[in-house]
Amino acid sequence: SRYIKYGEKDTFTSRQISVTYAHDSAWTGAVPQDKSERAGAFLKKLETERSAKIVFYGDSITAGCNASGTEYGGNTAPFTPSYAQMVADLLCERYAAEIECVNTSLGGANTQWGLDNVEKNVISQAPDLAVVAFGMNDAALTVAKYKRMVSDMIDKIHAALPECAVVVVATSVPNNETDWFYGAQKEYVAGLKALENEEGYYFVAVADMTTMHLELLKRKRFRDMTGNNINHPNDFLARVYAQVVLQTLLGDYYV
Repeated sequence: SRYIKYGEKDTFTSRQISVTYAHDSAWTGAVPQDKSERAGAFLKKLETERSAKIVFYGDSITAGCNASGTEYGGNTAPFTPSYAQMVADLLCERYAAEIECVNTSLGGANTQWGLDNVEKNVISQAPDLAVVAFGMNDAALTVAKYKRMVSDMIDKIHAALPECAVVVVATSVPNNETDWFYGAQKEYVAGLKALENEEGYYFVAVADMTTMHLELLKRKRFRDMTGNNINHPNDFLARVYAQVVLQTLLGDYYV
């Protein structure tokens, strides 16, 4: 029975301040696990051939909505790219490699859309790595149904591209003041981790953004990490997304 401020592009970005500072405290929260062995073929190709192709496939978060340097973020200062582009850029730098980064994500997409369009948007691209990131728009699904939809996507990818590694990103959570949107998102990571540990999914790595976001919310307000005050990350949280994916892929990213 009340309103909440919402806005896309630079509605919030132009009113947020970025502060860089030195500190002597240590992070005591969750750190993403090293799952580099699950992406071994992809990383080996980067090391030996200095080239690879990545497809990012998800919803508006992965499309880059509200990252300041994207079309969906208003192309405004400080011009931060999407987390997908940050991941690709870091891998290019780390391996002195040429990486083709294809982003077929769509705003508002859910796992049903992901399953229906995986052949066109992932398999036809023949990537070496697929980053699959759905869940924000699936709030009403049970964990079991969400897990099944994601596993069906992965199975289709693996059947067509057996050498392709898959990183599945567990979603951040929406604003808990939006009771019409906030649902089971934070529970889906359990289903993804169960899937990851099943026999035959040795090529799948779960990048646990859910736990990281919940840890950050113990210390920071949601509005300080969002670009639209509902569900999209701002530049700060987009960078955390990139860090979580990179730590999952590389393991030594923070070293």
